[in-house]
Amino acid sequence: MSSFATSLITFVYMLVGPAMSLAYIPQALRVARDTAGAKSISLPTWGMWSFSTLVTSLYSGFVVKDMLWCLSACGSMVGCWAVFSIAYFKRTKHARLTVQSNPTLLKP
Repeated sequence: MSSFATSLITFVYMLVGPAMSLAYIPQALRVARDTAGAKSISLPTWGMWSFSTLVTSLYSGFVVKDMLWCLSACGSMVGCWAVFSIAYFKRTKHARLTVQSNPTLLKP
């Protein structure tokens, strides 16, 4: 691959990493504002994405030792974990409030 192509790909990658990190903000805000317990969010899916970005961050930093890749992965990791955490806490809070307002839901 030519040096120009490599430089161009590296430059684009440097832009995509921060853009990806910022792209989680609207999702996190949407989940945070949800009043129905974030039911539209798949916790297993976001949990898997969160775990995957953690592994990618560790791999890129400790195995490949590519700090650009590691920083990009860490940004995505923070975004994924934020969405997952907000959705998880909204879901558990909504479930707790639902049971408190209707205790018969606990009876078999």
